[in-house]
Amino acid sequence: VRKHRLWECFLVYKLDYKLQDVDGESELLEHVTSEYLLDYLSEFLGHPTHCPHGGVIPDKEGNYEEDSHLVLEAVEDNTKVVIERFIDNHDLLTYLDDLELHIGDKLTVVSHAPFEGPVEIKLETTGEVRNISYKAAHYIFVK
Repeated sequence: VRKHRLWECFLVYKLDYKLQDVDGESELLEHVTSEYLLDYLSEFLGHPTHCPHGGVIPDKEGNYEEDSHLVLEAVEDNTKVVIERFIDNHDLLTYLDDLELHIGDKLTVVSHAPFEGPVEIKLETTGEVRNISYKAAHYIFVK
């Protein structure tokens, strides 16, 4: 997990890969990475604690405490939250990229449409209102 997530950081933050495109490359790289190289990679990246989609990066001994997050769908209307993590799923990440949603975005949950309709959100920085599908809102974690 550590190798995979550090390679994700490198690919996104240093090579400008799109978030939805890093999983396959990271999978390949993790299997050919020595602990020696991994130490240098971590240092080069500034010892990140979370990968680009918000997952915790274990320490060298493999220890980590997973952050607990609330799914966006479960947030009550008129509540302000910050996006903390996305499930690492290509289709979801492509959908969120199209919506221009990112880790760290601050937003207000405006409303939930009935019968598994979309969750309406308002971005704090721009004031833009967007609809997030009911299914996607189960894979976006917030605090």
